[in-house]
Amino acid sequence: MKFRFLLSTLFIVAVLFSSCDKDDDGISVSKDELIGKWALVSATYTVNGVTESETDLNETITFNEDDTYSMSYDGFLEEEGQYSISGNKLTLTIGEGDEMEQGVMTITHFSDNSFTISASESEEFMGETFSVSFTSEYERVID
Repeated sequence: MKFRFLLSTLFIVAVLFSSCDKDDDGISVSKDELIGKWALVSATYTVNGVTESETDLNETITFNEDDTYSMSYDGFLEEEGQYSISGNKLTLTIGEGDEMEQGVMTITHFSDNSFTISASESEEFMGETFSVSFTSEYERVID
C-alpha cells in the first residue's frame, strides 16, 4: 500500500511537472495504435537518487477513441483526463481551465502488445530541489 501511494504520488508529480529532454526519433506511435486497455506490469522510479522498482501492480490505463483516458487501480477509477500523442510524446491533461495540468512523457518502446514510457524532472518546492524520474512498462489487455 505504501508503494502504491508513492507510485501514484510520483505519477501525479510527473504529470504536473514533467518535461522530456530526450527525443527518440526512431519511435512514432499513432492514436490508433495506442487505443485500448493497458496493464502496468513494472515501474521503476528514482527520487533524489534513490531508486525503487515494483512488478506486483494492479493498475490499468485505458486510451479511448475520443482522446480521453482513465486510470484504475484494483478496478477502481483513480484518474480521468485527455491525452494526445505526437511521434513518441504522450501528453496527459488533467482538469480544465485554471485547474488544468499537463504532463509529457516519452515513449521509449512500442509494439502491438507493450509500451514503455519515461519522464524526469527537477523542481524546486518549498526551498528544496526534488529530482524525480520514472519508467513504466505496460502490456495490452486482451478482453
